[in-house]
Amino acid sequence: MAGNNIYVQGSYIDVHDNENVYLSVDKAEVNMKGQEAGEHQSREERVAASMRHVVERNLMQKKQDWAAIYQVLLDEEIYEKLTKTDFVKKVQTLGFTPELVPSSSSNIDKVMFSKASKYPAWRITGFADEETDRVTALASAFLTFYRS
Repeated sequence: MAGNNIYVQGSYIDVHDNENVYLSVDKAEVNMKGQEAGEHQSREERVAASMRHVVERNLMQKKQDWAAIYQVLLDEEIYEKLTKTDFVKKVQTLGFTPELVPSSSSNIDKVMFSKASKYPAWRITGFADEETDRVTALASAFLTFYRS
């Protein structure tokens, strides 16, 4: 179950059991960024918007860079199971320029993440530290937008 973020300025009391958190907040205000109350984006819409965000900011430089987005979706458990083929199909439906869109899952397969590492401490076979840092920053920008 995905949780919600509550940002509090000032003091609060946090009482919780293993299932629920009860907050008593002095002078609380709730803001839903960019949405009317009751309107929520689906996970698919947020993922697509986050992909557009990193592409529009020119963070996506190669077709293989999509492997970082695919891997962070799994590492952060945004999707429990997502095949590379299904991921590529999602990317292909978003209308990006062909130079940036993976033609098949083989573009994703070229990037070998160590099974012993998870975002943000990725180790990628054959990648220099600078390249690993670049795709980790790409994934970070994606996640920051996804969670906002």
